[in-house]
Amino acid sequence: MRKLFLIAALWFGAFIPNAHADSFKAGLQLYRQWDHFAALAQFRLAAEAGVADAQFMVGAMHAEGKGTSQDYEQALHWYRMAAAQGHAYAQLNLGFMHDQGQGTPQDYQEAMRWFGLAAAQGNVGAQFNLGIMHYQGQGTPQNFDLAMRWFTLAAARGHAGAQRQLGVMHRAGQGTESDYLRAHMWLSLAGWRGERSAGPQRQTLAQLMTPEQLTQAHKMAIDCRSRNFKACD
Repeated sequence: MRKLFLIAALWFGAFIPNAHADSFKAGLQLYRQWDHFAALAQFRLAAEAGVADAQFMVGAMHAEGKGTSQDYEQALHWYRMAAAQGHAYAQLNLGFMHDQGQGTPQDYQEAMRWFGLAAAQGNVGAQFNLGIMHYQGQGTPQNFDLAMRWFTLAAARGHAGAQRQLGVMHRAGQGTESDYLRAHMWLSLAGWRGERSAGPQRQTLAQLMTPEQLTQAHKMAIDCRSRNFKACD
């Protein structure tokens, strides 16, 4: 399983002070035009003035080497500035960088701390990542119950990877009793949302199920999807 992070993307939730809106908006326009060098300069103006979204973008562009050479230490610096203001995506990416050892020694416990801060704000990627860490025992003792909790939260938000993992856990009886019906349901949902590995896993599971069970599991998946993945377990 691969943990998630957010690349430089044009999603912003913080209020941009009017005094710095022009620089930030100019950076957005230039970024959309693939003029990363000029975009970074505009984002930096807003970032230095304390705009969290701009700080996130400067960090992300350094992490990816857009408009500048790749520099993980600078990425960490700007992510930390944004994260200190409660920027959930900066917290997510800080967790990922500590998990991977990018610009800093690998530290699973520090990764969990940052993922936890982002997850507490409802960040679905962080919820999924915490599920992985509890499932694999990284930075914490392996705990299928807590993994199931975090995967369930992410799956209810439509996260296909979390839905696939719930299918795996329901089949294996990890954190819950083995349940082929729910396993097939979650693997179906994940596959419908584009999780490629879910399809082969569902086909393998189907060989162990009766036609009646398959019909029931398919109906459960349709019902779950109609409820936007809420109250499916």
